[in-house]
Amino acid sequence: MADGTPHERTPRPDRPKNERRRHPRAMTNFSATMASAAGQWAAKVINLSIGGALLDLGAAAAGLPVAPGEKLTVTITSRHGGGPVSLTGAAVLWNTKAGRQPLLAMQFDPVPDGEAEGLDDLMDEALTQIRGRIAAGLR
Repeated sequence: MADGTPHERTPRPDRPKNERRRHPRAMTNFSATMASAAGQWAAKVINLSIGGALLDLGAAAAGLPVAPGEKLTVTITSRHGGGPVSLTGAAVLWNTKAGRQPLLAMQFDPVPDGEAEGLDDLMDEALTQIRGRIAAGLR
């Protein structure tokens, strides 16, 4: 907000009852850097919402010293030059069922105004890309 309070979106009332997430997610292919107290690593943002992200840290994930609850910062840049947007939050869990390498789920802290517009722009870009793939029949 203009008064300096954190920016938060209202959750969607039409989400399925078994859906625990408060915000819709968009599949992305954004580049990112994730940092914790232990260091910094390159990542891909697999999906993104106003409330969090799923990060692919590649082969580095296997030995990464990041535990659920640990404070993180992720800096996201889109394929088309949007960003960078730096967001703080916490590791939520390691998804070990998604493929060969575990994926890290991160929940953002309330997003300050300075980054809220950039995050909105990244979400708009991701949703536009999804709509384009659907229109082209690529899913």
